[in-house]
Amino acid sequence: MSTSGPVRTRAVLLRTHDYSETSRIHRYFTEDHGVVSVMARGIRSRSAKGGASAGLFDEVDLEVHLRPGRDLQTLRDVSLARGRPGLGRNPAAFAAAGVLGEIVLRHHGEEAAHVVFAGLSAALDRLSEAAGNVPGELLACGWQLVGQLGFLPQLTHCVTCGRALQHDEMARMDFEAGGVRCLRPECGERFAGPRVGPGARRQLADLLRGRVPGDFGHARAHLRLFSDFTTVHVVGGRPLEAFRVFAALLPADGGRA
Repeated sequence: MSTSGPVRTRAVLLRTHDYSETSRIHRYFTEDHGVVSVMARGIRSRSAKGGASAGLFDEVDLEVHLRPGRDLQTLRDVSLARGRPGLGRNPAAFAAAGVLGEIVLRHHGEEAAHVVFAGLSAALDRLSEAAGNVPGELLACGWQLVGQLGFLPQLTHCVTCGRALQHDEMARMDFEAGGVRCLRPECGERFAGPRVGPGARRQLADLLRGRVPGDFGHARAHLRLFSDFTTVHVVGGRPLEAFRVFAALLPADGGRA
């Protein structure tokens, strides 16, 4: 972050916690400055008196005084630009938004992020309006966001030998290599990664394009694969706590939430 002084930018509130009886620390993902943490002094007392305030995952117009090298910036003004009340009415969708927010907070730094910001904003709108298949919507939005961050799995060719996979061929996922291995003896015959059959690869291809397949199923298996891939490639090797929270809200059969 090289800018110093007052700046105004569009932002999404991704995390907040109390700092004192009257203040909070907010972590925003901003369009122009990436992740920005601010001290919001007096905001708790203003909210208690009826002042409007943004909730988690709402979009705001944010003005802060930036000082390079500081962990906490000074909040000057914030106004609600786009609320997402649907997330508050749907616990599974709210938890899914938490997964996307944690991915961004764990991966992104302080650089400008116009493409990722637009992708996150669109994903949160989509989750806010989700009426049924929240696991499918999370995966479709999540894989697109991961792609915007620069990471996608290789599904069409073996990551070991480079051979194109046949449409009906079984494979195994190699998370470290970032894609699937064929089951030839020299590639994946004895490899212990999760099996990814032709149906799962087809569903994954749809999800990577931001579409929920019409025959989407095995939500827990898809979520584990997404979690393991992001853990290795996107968030530095430590699993996301938000995944655990979301999985706890799924029905026992892993179906619709």
